[in-house]
Amino acid sequence: MSITIRPYQEGDAHDIAELYNRHRDNPNPVAGGITGDELERELAERDTATFLIAVDDGRVVGTFGLFHSTGRRSARAGELIADMFFVAPAYRNGVITGRLFTEAVEWMMRCGCLVLRLTVNPANTVAFKLYRRVGCVSVGETVPGEDGNVELHNYIPLILRSVFHDLDPEALAALGQLSSFGNVAGGRDDELRSDVRVVDGIRTVAYALALGEFKLTATVDVDRGLMLDAALTTPDGATRPLRIAEPPYEVRIQAPVEPHRFGDSGLTAELDAAEGTLTVHAEGHHGPVFVSTWPSAEADRSAGWREGQARDLEIHPVEHGVRVSETTGGNRVTGTLTLHRGVLEQQFTYTTRPGRIFQTVGLRQGHFALTGPDTTTVQHLIGTGIGVRDTSEVVAAAQTAPPAAPSPGPTAPPGSPSRPAARSG
Repeated sequence: MSITIRPYQEGDAHDIAELYNRHRDNPNPVAGGITGDELERELAERDTATFLIAVDDGRVVGTFGLFHSTGRRSARAGELIADMFFVAPAYRNGVITGRLFTEAVEWMMRCGCLVLRLTVNPANTVAFKLYRRVGCVSVGETVPGEDGNVELHNYIPLILRSVFHDLDPEALAALGQLSSFGNVAGGRDDELRSDVRVVDGIRTVAYALALGEFKLTATVDVDRGLMLDAALTTPDGATRPLRIAEPPYEVRIQAPVEPHRFGDSGLTAELDAAEGTLTVHAEGHHGPVFVSTWPSAEADRSAGWREGQARDLEIHPVEHGVRVSETTGGNRVTGTLTLHRGVLEQQFTYTTRPGRIFQTVGLRQGHFALTGPDTTTVQHLIGTGIGVRDTSEVVAAAQTAPPAAPSPGPTAPPGSPSRPAARSG
């Protein structure tokens, strides 16, 4: 058995889709499976940085993707989001898992994106322990979200690149001999708890990395994605501080701002003033019934509603809602968002086509109304195991409403799949 790790190539999509469809425990499940064309579109829509595949005798047996966006989340400056990390069951006790992760980290160090974000279901104890072992830390919520996952961060690429220039030749040689990060990061247990320590008002995490017989300790400012300090301990026990190189990016930190709220008829819309994400809540319903991202003025800018980059938004109240505008260079997008008599309307104007918006419906039970070009409306019951399939893990596999259909619900810019209104049952 000779395993090759290589970047994604044109023509791989079908084999990858088949790999996912064969295994129900794949990280991006979609009822009924996905096609190669849908996977190919998904990689394009996620603004993929790199996508690695493991091949054995011509067969795809593992994948690891690094993305600027996943629809659910979008990366800040210097970050990438790991997803579609999957190894076929027959290969999980071998070296493929470690090699995929290690090559992804090495790629990040070369390209200057130095903070890795990923999600994991804590109930998947094998995966959770693996991520902790390779240095992933919890810096945010430790309560799983609606998708059952928690988010972890890995700062090892940032640490190594920041001190690489000041390491001893022997330490550099030890670093070069590493074939996996599986036993590099020490001091992490398998408990689901925050790893953050607040020092002088700064949220920090501490690392202790083993480079052969050398020990590298470091402290990271998790909000700015910066190294605060680092030290190297040699095999004879001597410790010296390391000079830290500035990262090739700057994370913009925006002060917390209260969301704009509007609505009636038991519905409340909240607009995140920093990111432009719109959520709709209903009385008596746990969690949002609808979430919609902001269509960026930059067509190639990632979307997502969890920890995305802050935007410069102009927000003004209008009757029953708000008007939001973003200007970037010569591009301008304006959205009028209203919620009145139980109907949410999103109307956008723009100078050039904006970035795609991502929308999800959070109803557990209800009706899905799809109106066709002939104005005929078809009602679908939705609920656990019935109705329109959940494609939130691979948005490109979603059903698209007919382009000529009148929109009974939120409207989106051209090129964005329509999401017809959902009505609680």
